[in-house]
Amino acid sequence: MKVLRNAYEPVANFLLSALRGMNIMHDTQFAETMNEIDPAKSFLYLPLANEECIAYYIKEYVPLLDSANMTFDNYIHIALDIKARRKFLIKKTIS
Repeated sequence: MKVLRNAYEPVANFLLSALRGMNIMHDTQFAETMNEIDPAKSFLYLPLANEECIAYYIKEYVPLLDSANMTFDNYIHIALDIKARRKFLIKKTIS
């Protein structure tokens, strides 16, 4: 969501860009070590203290969904998408 015309509106790739810029939501140093496995840089990596890192990605729907206009079917669709995916757990060495 981005402020446009004095109101919040969904904007494609805005959330992904914002998360990539947040250290707490994306470990950029670890991401650089994953270039061979993830050359398209599709994933974001949550930094964790116990030498593990969760890889995740943002799925955007077309058209973009706005929670102000969503139906129960939209929420069910999102929940089923989340259920269908598994978290990736990648061991990382802290140096």
